[in-house]
Amino acid sequence: MAAGKSTRAPTSSEVRVSKEFEIARLLVVAAARRDECDRGLGFAWSSRIYPFFHEYRSTEAFAEEFIVSREQVKAIIEHIDKQWLAKESFTFYELEQKFGDRWSGNGKIDRGKLIDVCRYAFLSRRFDQSLWQALTVEGSGPVESQGLADEFDPIDDLRVEF
Repeated sequence: MAAGKSTRAPTSSEVRVSKEFEIARLLVVAAARRDECDRGLGFAWSSRIYPFFHEYRSTEAFAEEFIVSREQVKAIIEHIDKQWLAKESFTFYELEQKFGDRWSGNGKIDRGKLIDVCRYAFLSRRFDQSLWQALTVEGSGPVESQGLADEFDPIDDLRVEF
């Protein structure tokens, strides 16, 4: 690691985004609200999570501007997939222990963004209901994570905050 480089993930206030990124983000969110593109794709852009399941050349052009990077999303999804294929159950708290940090330090992502990555996978129809049920069982994670497998709601799921 280069001297002076931090290993913690940037927060939303620390990520500089271009006007072009925000325009692209608004266009994707608007298309998702009109049901003209995949809900998961709209959610990822809305939440500033790299849309790992929806990679396009235009997405790659903005890779540095997403709060949760391609590498972070990939690592989380690969871990979930490995556990799922092995039929090993796990809780959201266990997922958070491995990848998350309530305060977004030490190179990990904050709890809210970890929930968003899981929500993105759910809306992108990855994994089966048994996995999502296990992750949302009462007591398996914080109250904020209990809705990650709820029915899609374009108003709640496709936020446009600056």
